[in-house]
Amino acid sequence: MRLNRHDILKYAGAAAASIALSMYGCSKTDAPTESKQLGLEKKIFIYTQSLTSTKNDELVLQSSDFWIPHLYDLSFDRTYESRDTGKKKTVKKKIKGKWKNVSEPIYTDVLVKTTPHLTNRASQKSIDNFVDKSGELYITPMLGVQNTEDIKELLLDPKKYVSLIADEIKRKGFDGITVDIERETIGKEYSRQLVSFMEELRRQLPTKDYTISIAVSPRFKGSEKNYPHHAFYDYNSLEKHVDYIHLMCYDFHKGVKGNTPRPVLSDSELKKVLDYAVETIPKEKTVVLLPFYGGQWTVKDVLVGKGKKRHTEQAFSKPKALSADYQSRNMSNFNIKNKTYDNGELRIETKDGKIIYGQDEKVFSDRLKILDAYNVPGVGGWRQSHASTEILETYKGWKPSTYNLGAFFNRLFGAKLF
Repeated sequence: MRLNRHDILKYAGAAAASIALSMYGCSKTDAPTESKQLGLEKKIFIYTQSLTSTKNDELVLQSSDFWIPHLYDLSFDRTYESRDTGKKKTVKKKIKGKWKNVSEPIYTDVLVKTTPHLTNRASQKSIDNFVDKSGELYITPMLGVQNTEDIKELLLDPKKYVSLIADEIKRKGFDGITVDIERETIGKEYSRQLVSFMEELRRQLPTKDYTISIAVSPRFKGSEKNYPHHAFYDYNSLEKHVDYIHLMCYDFHKGVKGNTPRPVLSDSELKKVLDYAVETIPKEKTVVLLPFYGGQWTVKDVLVGKGKKRHTEQAFSKPKALSADYQSRNMSNFNIKNKTYDNGELRIETKDGKIIYGQDEKVFSDRLKILDAYNVPGVGGWRQSHASTEILETYKGWKPSTYNLGAFFNRLFGAKLF
């Protein structure tokens, strides 16, 4: 069994705690547990998309357990050849000034080669910077596959392509991988293939050495009826081959009839997702990804009806993403008419006709209380550059404080050992 820096720190921490308890005359039962209420270790997972940005790095390093940079995208090049089908078709052609029926062969394009491309979105220098900064954090980069045909090709023969991914993770020395395979056109018919893919990935990146996570749609009871792509993710089967399942609990405001303003993630929707998750995923493997952004709608005039009945009505624009960081820094400029909390999110109405559903520290504090009530110890966020300082401080306060043993040993020996 390979011990990485995190395992070493864990055992060193246990030893240090034991020594500290002895020194101060405390019994083990006197000491604060990792989480008395949960009985499970709380963990924080932060995704980052802007690979050259250092925004919020310090707070993320202080509060998080897993750092998930979106480093990789997988796509496929396809080569086709035109081949004779052996069939004929009759066409009219003008020959020497006269139209004649002529028999011609029928050709078709045949796929002769499919070439996978694992695109690295960051330079080696950026990757090195992540590793150098990470300290006690696990780095499990995200692999994105979000094109319908690419997903079908990938799942057609998992063994054929998994080694390409696993070899990259091993070569770069990462702690594991986070898989994000999603497309609304992919549903239940590919569910079994996805499980096979994750099973093969687990075989090549074994539990004792690597952490595997998968990001999934936020299923709730019966959700596949209106959202067929939810059935792509069989939680029960997937959890057997991964360390964590990340529930992407956001974007509930999209696709609403009439673009009606509503929360990106309401409390009622979060609870429905958790009700389903606790029945299908072990709690220690459950991670709830929360949005570090809100939505902004603008009222506009639109023409409706026909003929004499044609008239102007007010309608809402499609929602525009609004980062929690921007919202926090520009609150005084919003020309606020009314501000309240609606079903778990901050609702702002402005005097110039905008409606905002946003995120702040109260929203996140209340959501974390909901997770505690469900005894779910894993939380995360999409994405780092959108988060406000206040939200990350709320995350930091949610976890019991721990001493950074890695920093201690690095200072003690004057070198980066952990």
